[in-house]
Parts: sequence; structure tokens; C-alpha cells
Amino acid sequence: MNELTHRKLRLSDAAFAAETTPKAIRNWLQRDLVRLAPSSSEGWREFSLMDVAALALVRRFVDFGLPVEKANEFAHEILDEKADTLLRFKNTPGKALAASFAGLSAIIWRKDGWEMRLVYIATPLPPPSDSFLVVDIGASLRRATERALTGKS
Repeated sequence: MNELTHRKLRLSDAAFAAETTPKAIRNWLQRDLVRLAPSSSEGWREFSLMDVAALALVRRFVDFGLPVEKANEFAHEILDEKADTLLRFKNTPGKALAASFAGLSAIIWRKDGWEMRLVYIATPLPPPSDSFLVVDIGASLRRATERALTGKS
């Protein structure tokens, strides 16, 4: 069983893992600011580890001033490419998600609009604008995955 999609978390557990609040997630979902996989359960919304990864990145980017919609766009740009590969296998463990992003950082800056470049740590940094944000994607996803799987910070 692919733990990335089949492991289901309640709203409070997903919020804990993403280091945000249930209220923030509800707000984002009600306003269609974040895109998550459709919930297959009747009644209560359940969250997969892929959902938690997206929410963790959105929270991290929003904390640094990005609008939620742009943070969601960047989060999915980062996750979608590797997620397709990870989801092809039936027995992918949850920890494989964070491991597949080890060493990857996102550099985000604002010029005319928000821009992002993904780099590996050994890659020379591009010349950004006066101020910029560097987010260690692997570390962010590792923390969210550990919190989701163990319930501990």
C-alpha cells in the first residue's frame, strides 16, 4: 500500500504536521486557495501525506509573506514532478517523500511578480533581487512527514 496516498489523517493531525492551525486549513479550503487531492471519505475530510506536504510548504511560504494562492502554486510546482514517480509504486513508505527532496532548496524573490527557482545545495545561487527567501524543501518535508507519522514534533 502506498502510504503517501492511503494513510489518512484528521484535520487536527494534518494541521499539526504542517505546523499550522485547523482554522487556517479550513479557511484555505473554503476559499479555494489551496488545491489538495479529493477526499474519498464520506462526511469528514481526510488528508493524505501528499496533502500534508503541500500544506507544510504553503504554510512555510505564507509565513514569509507570499499570498496563499502563490504559495500553493509554488508548492505544487515543487511536489508534482516527483510525486508522480513516487505514486507509481504500491509500497512507497511515507518517509520516501522527504528523502526524495533531500538537498533541494527553493529560492523565492519578488521582482515584477513572485518568482521561484529550485536548486540543489551544490548549485550556485542565481543573483536574486535585494531580498529573497531560501527554503530547504527536504528539511521542511522531513519535519512535516515525521510529525504526521509519529504525532511528535
